[in-house]
Amino acid sequence: MKKIFIALALVGTLGLAGCNGTPQQQIVTKTLIKTVNIPDRLLVCNGVRVPKPDTMTNQQLATFIVKLVKVNRQCSENMKAIKQIITRSKRLLENRK
Repeated sequence: MKKIFIALALVGTLGLAGCNGTPQQQIVTKTLIKTVNIPDRLLVCNGVRVPKPDTMTNQQLATFIVKLVKVNRQCSENMKAIKQIITRSKRLLENRK
């Protein structure tokens, strides 16, 4: 009986030994994963059919250049819009920290 009592006293003492020190600060980190939704219409740039260079007339070349400039402008505007969405999302996430 004395052996059991000594064993229990020893276990109790060892168990409380961890409580005697000063409490240490625990750092808990939480990882948030957020996705940014980009509208499909911004991810597509319309293509321009290239006329055959061998048989291309001056009128076809001029029409092709006008279409190319229009498509380039559209793609440029889409990229600016995507950049704005991403920048806005980054700011929102940074403000939540």
